[in-house]
Amino acid sequence: MNANALFQKALLLLGSGRDQDREVVLREAIAIAKTEGASYALGQSLACLGDLLFRLERPAEAKEILLEFMAHASDEDDVLDFERQRVKELLTALK
Repeated sequence: MNANALFQKALLLLGSGRDQDREVVLREAIAIAKTEGASYALGQSLACLGDLLFRLERPAEAKEILLEFMAHASDEDDVLDFERQRVKELLTALK
C-alpha cells in the first residue's frame, strides 16, 4: 500500500475510536512516504499523527512529530497551509 492510501485508511479510522490502530497506520504512512518521497502525504501524516498524540495526552511524542512537520513543510508550500496552521496551534498549546 502506498503512503496516500495509508493516510486515507487512517482517516477512515478517525471516528472509530480505534486510535491505537490509527497511530500504527499513520506511522506506517510516514515511513513509506519518506521512502517514496511523497512530500504531501508525509506532511499530512505527520500533522495528523501529531494531532492524535496531542489528543491522547502524549505531549513529548506529539511535540517531536509536530516539530518534524515544521522542519518538513516550508512556508512557501501552500498545499499544507491548513496543516501548518493546526500544527502551530498545537505547538503553542504544548508550551
